[in-house]
Amino acid sequence: MAGRTHRNSTRSIFDYFLILLYTVTITILVFYLYDGLSFYLTNFTERAHHANYRNLRPAGFRGHGFGILGTAMLLLLFLYSARKRLGFLRNFGHVAKWLKIHIYFGLMGPLFIILHSTFKVNGLISVSFWSMIAVALSGVWGKYLYLKIPHNILGRALSFEEMSQKRVLLDRHLKHKFNMSDKMLTEIEQITQRRDLETVGIFKVLLYLIKDDITRRGKLRKIAEEYAETLSLNAEDKNYLLQLIVTKGKMDGEAFFWNRIHSLFHYWHVVHKPFAYIMLLIMAIHVVIAVLMGYTWL
Repeated sequence: MAGRTHRNSTRSIFDYFLILLYTVTITILVFYLYDGLSFYLTNFTERAHHANYRNLRPAGFRGHGFGILGTAMLLLLFLYSARKRLGFLRNFGHVAKWLKIHIYFGLMGPLFIILHSTFKVNGLISVSFWSMIAVALSGVWGKYLYLKIPHNILGRALSFEEMSQKRVLLDRHLKHKFNMSDKMLTEIEQITQRRDLETVGIFKVLLYLIKDDITRRGKLRKIAEEYAETLSLNAEDKNYLLQLIVTKGKMDGEAFFWNRIHSLFHYWHVVHKPFAYIMLLIMAIHVVIAVLMGYTWL
């Protein structure tokens, strides 16, 4: 361990930019949802008589604008795949940052498309719409699993050997800094390493991982506080010990469920990619038909 420089994680300028981007986008969505609420709540058969019908309908100025913006965001989703596959882009920015932008487009794009649809989908486009929803929901699942796979600061996934080496260094630091015994280290490992889950199905493992994320920190905090009392640590060292123990618990769990997490990630790809391509194909057909029939913005 490098010492106390790792105690406090700091947000980068990019993180603040992303927070601002989400805030502005969600504010815009909420404003336009509220502004058109009376239209969206009107029965489908009576909307043609609404005062804002020509503006908010899918072919209207605002409604069509939502469609253009949402479609652009959904197309920009594929920049992340291009970043990983095209040689000239591989050294352009960290993969982790590209993923965060990918997630932003994957969450915000569908919301603009929903406003474009005025909450009404039918026919062929409904296949694309629900594929889009499946892509967005599976993207949340994918992000969760992605966070379960250790990565270096450049966003590259660590090998099992690299992760094991980091665990050894962390254990060595706990022994040296806080005189932690092997028995104590094993006790921390047992918080997350469940031998009874080695042979259960993937779905049960996923449920356990979610439950563990909710309860693990509390269990590790209790161990850290009890151990800190035996060492009579000051508040600063106590917080440092807690951070190390929480980190160790997380790493121990990642090591124990290494193969299962990677299997879950594989299944995620099986679900996520086909829906993305179906969404893109039917969306392209929808756009071409809309243009040919004269449903253009201007």
